[in-house]
Parts: sequence; structure tokens; C-alpha cells
Amino acid sequence: MKICICDDREEDLNVLNGICREYLDRKGIYAEAEIVCTQEPDVPVEGDFDLLFLDMEMPKMRGTEVKDRLAGRERPYIIFVTSYQETIREAFGVNVLGFLDKPVDPALFEAQMDLAVNLLGEGKMIDLGSGNWESSKDIVMFFTEDRYSKALLSDGSSTELSGKSLSDWEAELSDQFFLRVDTSYLVNCKYIQDVEENAVVLSDGQRVKLSRRRKKDILARISEYTRRFGRFA
Repeated sequence: MKICICDDREEDLNVLNGICREYLDRKGIYAEAEIVCTQEPDVPVEGDFDLLFLDMEMPKMRGTEVKDRLAGRERPYIIFVTSYQETIREAFGVNVLGFLDKPVDPALFEAQMDLAVNLLGEGKMIDLGSGNWESSKDIVMFFTEDRYSKALLSDGSSTELSGKSLSDWEAELSDQFFLRVDTSYLVNCKYIQDVEENAVVLSDGQRVKLSRRRKKDILARISEYTRRFGRFA
């Protein structure tokens, strides 16, 4: 993931750079990311970035002008950073994910980054045991077997047995939209195709048992997932 932070103020660049690096390190995706900080608005236009934090008001070129020059490209996604709320209306666009006020609130920053990371398919690196690290985006689900747990990966393979319980995995992946659909299954919302009366249907056609007691909460979480990421699918 290539990230560009564009702001004419060096102080604001440093603050955003620090918050961004802390987030990536905490989420386990720092090693896979590259961050470029610049005061030159031509850099994000001429570069090849996945995500752009863009100051709304810059002396050389307004943020909305940068956005317009990027129009038609699949990337980057844009998060505007501004002190001028009255200019937000003209900044909306297809690839605009959201807006952050200055000074940047770390909690709001994290919410915007969670959205961007999920849309970019970066996921979170997970230690599945025996030196096997996988991105959460490639894990279809965790399931129990002989009082232990295993992971089913997107290529159809399964990992070795792990001493971690599903509750342990659920806590570790609380920010990655993994849903506990039954006492024996923890499923990645990304791979849920449909919800039936007593089963969750995965994208490969597999049906996983759905607890009736959990169904209402599962449907609410799927609705939240669709609401947050659906328009960019």
C-alpha cells in the first residue's frame, strides 16, 4: 500500500505521518506500506498511490483541483484534511472516502483508515502458528476441530491445528469484520454471500451453520459491513 500525505504545512505533515505510521504498526501492516510526505501538490498527481491524505487549502493548488486532476483513475482513494468546513461540499467525489478536521482526531483517523485498508484489501497480518503468517483478507473462517481451531484460507487450504480458541481469534480480529456465526465458526464477512434460515452461505457455495440466537446480531453486522464498504465494491 502506497500512501501520500500532501499538505503545505510541515508541522501538519509530521503529525499525520506519525499518526499513520503508528496505525500501520499497530495493525500489523507497516512493513507492507510506503508513506510519502510532500508539500508539492504535483506529487500525488504524477505518482502512483493507493491512498491520499490531501490538504484542502494549499497556496500552489487547492485540494479540489488535485482531486479533479485525479478524476477517472481507480486510485488513489482520497481523505481530505481541512480547517475549513465550508469548503467540504465541493470536495465530494467518486474516490473521496471522507474528511478529517484539523487538528486530526486519532479516533476519527482510525475509522477512516479502517475503511481505506479494507477497500484496498490490505487486511491484517495474522500469526497462524508454526511461522505461518497470513493476511486476514485471505482467511475465510476459523473453525473448531477436536477442541482446537483451524483456519480455512481463500485458496481452499486449511492450516494446522492451533491451541487458540475461537474467542481468542475473535478478540484478535475484532476490527476486521469476522463474525461468530455459531459456537464452532468465526467467518470473514468478506466471504459471506447470503444468510439463510439456519446457515451462512459462503462465496464458494459452502454452507456454515448459523445459530438462531446470533442471527439478529449477524444480520446487523453484515448490514454495517455493506453500509461501510458496499458503495466501493
